[in-house]
Amino acid sequence: LGSSAHKKRLSVLGGLNNMDYRSIAHSEIQTHGIKWCTGGCGLKSSHKRGFATPVNGTVHFDRAMKTRGGLYGLLHEIGHILYRHHWRIGVPRWEQEYSAEHYARRRMRLLGIAIPRKEVTNGDLYIARMKKWGKNISLGAK
Repeated sequence: LGSSAHKKRLSVLGGLNNMDYRSIAHSEIQTHGIKWCTGGCGLKSSHKRGFATPVNGTVHFDRAMKTRGGLYGLLHEIGHILYRHHWRIGVPRWEQEYSAEHYARRRMRLLGIAIPRKEVTNGDLYIARMKKWGKNISLGAK
């Protein structure tokens, strides 16, 4: 999908449409052999916000792939899977979030898709709060 032929196709079309974001999302999931749960699995974390369970290689994410922000969020969760992030690995959570954010940014660049500023800002703020507050991050949001 990062090929020059793909980029030419996008420039001819004037950019990506909703179908392209969905196609890219499915391609990314398939390329890495990741499972994609959109809900109903019984886990209580927010599927709208997204989360990953690296132990079983599943991204839990229920957002329509209509925007760059949706694709960015999915790529962030894929980053957690690929880096095998888990609370037991001994890496501080803020570092895990940092590397997942950078995976999403790098992947968007390789795909030739503009990185959504709002997502970058939100990610950077979250990492800063996580770094400061750790497991008590909810205190930092007040």
